[in-house]
Amino acid sequence: MPYDEFVERKLGAAYALIDLISARFERIKADVTVLRQIETAQHNRVVQEITLELQLSADVALFIFLLPYYAGSVWFERILRLEGGAATSRLAWLALWLAFVLFAVHKPGPLREFVLSLPGRFQLLSPLRQGCVIVAVLLVGMAAEFLLKLYL
Repeated sequence: MPYDEFVERKLGAAYALIDLISARFERIKADVTVLRQIETAQHNRVVQEITLELQLSADVALFIFLLPYYAGSVWFERILRLEGGAATSRLAWLALWLAFVLFAVHKPGPLREFVLSLPGRFQLLSPLRQGCVIVAVLLVGMAAEFLLKLYL
């Protein structure tokens, strides 16, 4: 028996097993790569959601609280030096604040998307929570009406 046939008969099964294990290893490496890509994509999605929430909070803080306060203090108190008493000053502050709120809601960004998604979110609430939201909106409206009557 020639040497090639002898090696093929005796060691052929071992080489076939090595080839089979190598193919399985390559498939497992590909599966691990796919799983890592999925994990990275999920991690990036979570980071993006957190970033959007932080940007929404920053937009609210900037456009509804900080910017109107600083712009109003500079504009009304230092530049215009409002005359006419507290009612005129408060009305001017209210107008400035409303302008900044409208700008914040109108400009593209997470705050606008949040406001536009409110009707859909409201429908997803349970009836009890929907009632609580309606009562809260009514209370805010009543408080705003009271403050306008008080200061005007």
